[in-house]
Amino acid sequence: MELNIQVRKVDDVAVVVLSGELDTYSCPNLRQSVGDLVDQGHLKIVLNLKDVEYVDSAGLGTLVGNLKRVTEKGGQLKLVNCNAQIQKVFNITGLVRIFEQYDSEEAAIKSFPPS
Repeated sequence: MELNIQVRKVDDVAVVVLSGELDTYSCPNLRQSVGDLVDQGHLKIVLNLKDVEYVDSAGLGTLVGNLKRVTEKGGQLKLVNCNAQIQKVFNITGLVRIFEQYDSEEAAIKSFPPS
């Protein structure tokens, strides 16, 4: 299954909605999408993982790489709607301590400092 990526703006926050599988084959697409947002000056990014069915090690690496890219530019990347399977992987790998996670897009968007 492929990864579908939809981007929309809510005020000055880019919300990236993912569905499908985040794996070796789909990682370049997510890396490119987030990279394009950063290159366009969007430094407040929310990744909505509600409909992500599978994440492999390459997917985890891509999430970490995106976080690094955004934070190096002075921005923030936050995660929303991590399902139980993804949350379990985050707990096992310790990524739960690295990523800010929220239960809703609204909560994540409100957590960003005002521009």
